[in-house]
Amino acid sequence: KDSKRRDIKIMSDDKINLSLSLTNPPRRVPIQLSKDASSADLFQASSVATSISVSGMKLIYRGRIIPNKGKDANANAVLSEFALDDGCVIHCMGKPVVDTATNAAAAAVAATSASASSGSTVIPPSANMNATSTSSTSNAATTSASVSTSSNTLKSAMTQMKSSHTGSDYTTAITTLQKILGNIVTKPQEEKYRKVKRANAAFQKRLGRLNGAHDVMTMLGFSVNDQNEYVLVPSPEAWPKLVEGKKEVDRLVTEDAAATATAAAAAANMGTNMNMNNRMNTMGLGGSTGAMPGMGGMPGMGGMGGMPPMPPGIDPSMISNI
Repeated sequence: KDSKRRDIKIMSDDKINLSLSLTNPPRRVPIQLSKDASSADLFQASSVATSISVSGMKLIYRGRIIPNKGKDANANAVLSEFALDDGCVIHCMGKPVVDTATNAAAAAVAATSASASSGSTVIPPSANMNATSTSSTSNAATTSASVSTSSNTLKSAMTQMKSSHTGSDYTTAITTLQKILGNIVTKPQEEKYRKVKRANAAFQKRLGRLNGAHDVMTMLGFSVNDQNEYVLVPSPEAWPKLVEGKKEVDRLVTEDAAATATAAAAAANMGTNMNMNNRMNTMGLGGSTGAMPGMGGMPGMGGMGGMPPMPPGIDPSMISNI
């Protein structure tokens, strides 16, 4: 038994446990490497754990970029070069690729092998990884369709909100929503931005009290917890829904700002015209038509006042012959 314990301890001492910090969506993924691992081993283990390709991955530790030296002779010095020790957290950047049958098999082999050697190691992010590329493609298409449907439903809910609350109430609501989403997208690791107290007076005044506000929040991925807060739980499905929702809200804010500017310009133009008409009336030039005042009283004009009477004894018929 003592010999077995020593063997287990030696095996454990030969391993190092690290964490990969990702932001899209925010999460930490554990990996395990041998202490003599090369940079290529680090990148390969990180790729298996995150589904990010080795070529498209960037690893950063304490402000320094870890290079992938591949088969370089000094590649095995990566742990000592960057002082990577048990429990260290490495920032991992890159875009996950669509799962394929090869990735699924590699992840399964890595997880099985690691489990057999030390009991815990690389944990692939998608435990329910599909066995075939066909089903993976189908899942990707389903996710895309789900995001598109959610976006369309959000448009309908926002349209309903606008019809119920026109003017400044609607403008304040969508700009508030834009700020909430913007904070989450730009600072996804900050948990405080993913929570909104429903009973908060400012939130109620600016957004929460409006018809359709609750529907809009839930369509963006928020749920209500036991503390009566809107909470956005990070997940692979929540992020694309949030990003698409923000795009729609940004579009509505831009559209509303343009409409407000157009209305303000029209009102200003109308005010200018009214002032001009008032000045013209004051000057006796008539209303907006600018018509000249009546010209009664001019001599010599038939049918108009002010014409002197004809002298007696003159035949009116003679006038036409003159």
